[in-house]
Amino acid sequence: MASTKSRVSKKFLRAIMKYQLIEAGDRVLIGISGGKDSMTMAYLLSHIKPEAFPYTFEWHGIHVNTDFADQSGKDTMFHTLDSWGVPYTVLDVPVKERLKEGETLGCYWCSSQRRQELLTYADTHGYNKIALGHHLDDILETFFMNMVYKSELATMVPNMEYEKFGQTIIRPLALVLEEELKEFVTELGIGSAVCTCDFNMNSHRRDMREVVEFIAQGDYRVKERMYEALSNPVLEHLIPQGKKG
Repeated sequence: MASTKSRVSKKFLRAIMKYQLIEAGDRVLIGISGGKDSMTMAYLLSHIKPEAFPYTFEWHGIHVNTDFADQSGKDTMFHTLDSWGVPYTVLDVPVKERLKEGETLGCYWCSSQRRQELLTYADTHGYNKIALGHHLDDILETFFMNMVYKSELATMVPNMEYEKFGQTIIRPLALVLEEELKEFVTELGIGSAVCTCDFNMNSHRRDMREVVEFIAQGDYRVKERMYEALSNPVLEHLIPQGKKG
């Protein structure tokens, strides 16, 4: 059986080719939080063999440093990135300081502020794509969140263009299971500097994670089939919206 490192590497490259996430001449900004997902992306890109791609592209890492998360472990993260030869920039963002009277700090607010900064930085420095570390489990959880809380059949997609900003969000880990990522970082001994704020995971996502795990019952193949179903809708067997009023 192939090692976790081999499986994750193959799925990473397969997603890039299948969804055309990285193409010739692209300038890609890699979001590096310090968690297992983004560190895996940084490792794979910095260790990938040149012949794996039939074209050339540029990439650069960026770490968004907020004003409230626990900073312990950051030195380990930076040391690890330096040892891999990963080029990166640290961007300080005063998320908490931006709160206006009456607003509440939480996952959504923090995420939206960091995403805005990534888009602005990419636009200013000429990057046409931003790579985020969302994996297959994240995509399934988002689908159920949208269905349950927004009445929508929608999720995060591997390749999404932001027309307003002129950048494209890509998710090279879209085919990788979270469990594989956990095994990957353990196998390589990659240090983690995950954000340890009080809003590490909102309750809705946590609930949907439990739903996905209940359905899968420990069988990773169930999750992979659920993921495949997201690109295989049978429209004639979905309920039409019908007339309003």
